[in-house]
Amino acid sequence: MNSAQGVQLDSVWFAWPTLEPIRKYSDAGGSVEEFDFDGLSVSGTLRDGDAFDATLESPVFGSAAGEFIARTLPMEEGATTSYLAFDDDAEGHARTTTVTVGGTQEMLGRTVRAFTISDSEDSRTFYYDEQTRETIGFDIVPQPNITVELRRSDLD
Repeated sequence: MNSAQGVQLDSVWFAWPTLEPIRKYSDAGGSVEEFDFDGLSVSGTLRDGDAFDATLESPVFGSAAGEFIARTLPMEEGATTSYLAFDDDAEGHARTTTVTVGGTQEMLGRTVRAFTISDSEDSRTFYYDEQTRETIGFDIVPQPNITVELRRSDLD
């Protein structure tokens, strides 16, 4: 993703179908952060170059699991679930993330349902096709008062 701070590339690996985190790599303008997960153990390097080693108090999902967790919820407005996601800055290195199912709208010629994934720092909205559950687009709010809307280009 391109931003005012430069180009950011994030890659995450997780086990299927458990969504257990395996690895996370993030390069934001040359500042690299990477983590390897092994059960409740996490090790890696923070953006400032410091080593990171921690034992988690409980299992967590990887940072990119929210989109997949959302797909498991019923397509009914108001449905919700919460889960713990890895966060190296949070107490216990886990943060509560909530998925809430919203209403429908038309997008790229399809009826889509909005799913909002939010935590204490961030909010993202994914739009899934009502019939196929395909991801049609998503919105992120990288900083207050700025929303980035991403839509499938193959459906234009």
